[in-house]
Amino acid sequence: MWSQYHLTVDGTILASDIYVWAQDNTLLKIRCTCRSDDVASNQAVLGPLLTAFGSSDSTVGEQSE
Repeated sequence: MWSQYHLTVDGTILASDIYVWAQDNTLLKIRCTCRSDDVASNQAVLGPLLTAFGSSDSTVGEQSE
């Protein structure tokens, strides 16, 4: 499950994403908040992590040589 919203803190608009997974009676929740003008770089950093969590393949995220 994924949710995105924007909030204002001290006059700065922030983008906040929440990701939730359920597997084997375990919930995993990741919340990532960044400045709204920096969403693209934030998603570039977060992408590999989310891909690894969402995959059952233990080699996801490993670099090939």
